[in-house]
Parts: sequence; structure tokens; C-alpha cells
Amino acid sequence: MSSTLLWGFVGTLVPVMSNSLRKLPLMRRPWEHVMAFGGGVMFGKCVDSATVYMESNLERVRTSRAAAEAKIAVRRALAAEAAASPSSPPSSSTPATTSAASVDE
Repeated sequence: MSSTLLWGFVGTLVPVMSNSLRKLPLMRRPWEHVMAFGGGVMFGKCVDSATVYMESNLERVRTSRAAAEAKIAVRRALAAEAAASPSSPPSSSTPATTSAASVDE
């Protein structure tokens, strides 16, 4: 609410500054000030909604990135563990079976 009113005030300042730069009376056409206030309020609402949208999107990206980094850390730990443990070649009686699903999890 307060940022919306702030943007309304900024919108009102636009015709006032324009009139002052042109050395005209500041309240020359008062309906312009009302319309500029309304435009500033609308702009302020758009800024607020865009801020909320971007914050929620940022949280979603951060959580998905944290999940991906955790998954990568698990894979690296498993790879380091496999590299550190002595491995023997698989014997012909027991076939080596690894499924893609067990590696991804």
C-alpha cells in the first residue's frame, strides 16, 4: 500500500516538474496531476506484483538448485567410494548387473 502511494506521488511530480521546467504555473492543468497520480498507482501495483512473482520464482529456482547440488554431491561421494575400494574383476559365474535406476538414485 505504501509503495503504491509512493508511486502515485511520483506520478504527480511528473507534471509538476514538467510545468516548473517550462516556467508555467505548477498546477496549470489539475486533471493532469490526477491522471498522473492514477498512472503512478497503476505502475506501483505492477512493480509490487512483479516483485512478488520474482521472489517466488527465485525461491523455486533456489530449491531446485539445492536439490540438484545435493544429488551431484551424492554421486560424487559414491564415485569416490567406488574408486577408493579395491575392486576385483567380476567372475564368470556372477554376472555384473547394474541398472541405470540404481545409479541415478
